[in-house]
Amino acid sequence: MSSVSIRLACLWVSQTARVVADWCLRVFVWLELARLGERQLNSAWYLVTAVYVTPFILLAPTNGALSNALRKRWVLVASSAFCLGATGLFAASGEPWLLGLALFLVAAGTAVYSPTRYALLPAAAEDARIPLSRVMGWNEMGGAAGIVVGAILGRYLHGVAWAGPLPLPVAAALLFGILALLAALPVRFAADVSRPESPARAVAGFFRDARRVFADPPARRSLLGLALLMALITAGSGALLGGTLDPKFADGKAALLRSMVLIAVGGAAGSWLAALPGNLRRCLALVPFAGTGLLAALGWATAVRDPSWPCLLLGLMTGLANVPLRAFYQASVPADARGNGMAVMNTAIFVSTTLLSAAMFLLTYFRVVGEATAQLRLLIVLAVAATLLAWWALRRMVRELVFSV
Repeated sequence: MSSVSIRLACLWVSQTARVVADWCLRVFVWLELARLGERQLNSAWYLVTAVYVTPFILLAPTNGALSNALRKRWVLVASSAFCLGATGLFAASGEPWLLGLALFLVAAGTAVYSPTRYALLPAAAEDARIPLSRVMGWNEMGGAAGIVVGAILGRYLHGVAWAGPLPLPVAAALLFGILALLAALPVRFAADVSRPESPARAVAGFFRDARRVFADPPARRSLLGLALLMALITAGSGALLGGTLDPKFADGKAALLRSMVLIAVGGAAGSWLAALPGNLRRCLALVPFAGTGLLAALGWATAVRDPSWPCLLLGLMTGLANVPLRAFYQASVPADARGNGMAVMNTAIFVSTTLLSAAMFLLTYFRVVGEATAQLRLLIVLAVAATLLAWWALRRMVRELVFSV
């Protein structure tokens, strides 16, 4: 195995371990809040999501500047170390607001880590001489695997008594956080481009690069499509998984875990399938098909009590759309703006996710929308509009894909 392949593998291990740690903590906080009452049971997922993604929005100019101006290897290491320190705050987090604060701080570290590791992928693909869509597919498969492991740990370790100073899910997150830090140390790629500049110029550069992104039609369209997709997936997952916490749901603990695992397994499979074409235009043509499949998954979920198998289809369609949109966007961002470009990507995703999660939180908390089925029906309306738009916007690429088969 070449040194480039080893460094690429280290990046994969680091980002996967970071996802495990984050999801373990998110599930832990979600379950802690959900047991406070009926209103919290339906709304906790959306509240946790809004708390977690807010730092990605607030810190976007800063973390984009860090990724551009500094060596990305050390940004990965420093942000991983910050997450470790923030995880320790869960030891004193007995009150709900303290849980939220600790999760917010962990997310702040991840908000710097995430765009940096995405910004490294084009350089990694160039050094390894592998198509970017395939590197992105492997990356997203690792993320899906991390969600599976994090969900299992967060769910099954929740409430388990032990003698340690931290809740057991938090201790597990701490161990995976250490692994993410150690694996980040050797990550470096010759094709990585830095743009050293003063802090003021770096922050101003974020907004300048954001304008460059939105002025480029292919980058803008793939970015907006990705933002809408991830908002719908996050809200849809919350509706599906939240229903299993209802005390009236038989064997809810097993159903919750099964649903989480199937979402992630489907996501990994969809990411692998999306990476197969190699050609970015043909990959992007998969998005309308994925949107149609997403509609089928949401509709199927409204017709059954156990959401497990609809979750598998939901995850599959997520991976099938996510990889092409991310890869096409990354290929459209100039090499010297990759740090800011990935921060712009995260900002767009999390603004849309926060807005939809906040809206769903208010609707469920004040009982305008009730149980999971009603939530899913509302999301189906949004998904129909998004899918129709995807078929229209990508009609030429779809024709290319169909006629090339």
